[in-house]
Amino acid sequence: FGPKQVEYLSITSSSAQRVYIRSLCMLLYRAVYECFPGSRLKIEHSIARGSYCQLLNAGEITAEKVATLKSKMQEYVQRDLPFIRKERIRQDVIEIFRKQGLEDKVKLLETNHGIYAVYYSLDGVCDSYYGAMVTSTGVLKVFDLVPYEKGFLLMGPDKENPEVPQAPISQNKIRFWLPASPSVSTWCCCSLSAVIISLGLLKMLMTRDYCRIQRKYSSSVTILISAI
Repeated sequence: FGPKQVEYLSITSSSAQRVYIRSLCMLLYRAVYECFPGSRLKIEHSIARGSYCQLLNAGEITAEKVATLKSKMQEYVQRDLPFIRKERIRQDVIEIFRKQGLEDKVKLLETNHGIYAVYYSLDGVCDSYYGAMVTSTGVLKVFDLVPYEKGFLLMGPDKENPEVPQAPISQNKIRFWLPASPSVSTWCCCSLSAVIISLGLLKMLMTRDYCRIQRKYSSSVTILISAI
């Protein structure tokens, strides 16, 4: 090992924020694993200054369930558990993830041709992330879980005042699910056209992404192009 240069980052920096939120995601996963065994955590897009999360196979997401998860996360913070980085033969990691029901990550690792795979362990539960984690859960004192739509928001520290969690903002115009009707494909394409037009990116229609969309929604996209 050669000499390294270490730079200490403020929690208000973008890099530190990403490490913090990434670590919160694993902390949340550990809480879900214990509080709702058999369920599946989905951490989706960023919205309202937080990360939108859903629990599958856990019934309706109520304020009580969200409070249970938050309480368990706070318990882990008090215990100051270490995030342990590990590197093992890829096939061994696949078996670990398969036992935990992480089928999406099993498929991802099966397409990776590397000999070794890196993952993290927190209190006996494993997961993989694209980036570094904090040293231990004791660092993650500032966070919040807020019920939101059909799921909840994972909130990290406020960028202006990192001593308190971010407060969610209202974004009621953003839709969280597709309408359950035969016109779903038309709705998708109309939404796509609105984004393309509003951003002035009509050239996207000539990319491979457009070709893939056209194959899936050929009739609706043809109508859309005619309208443009």
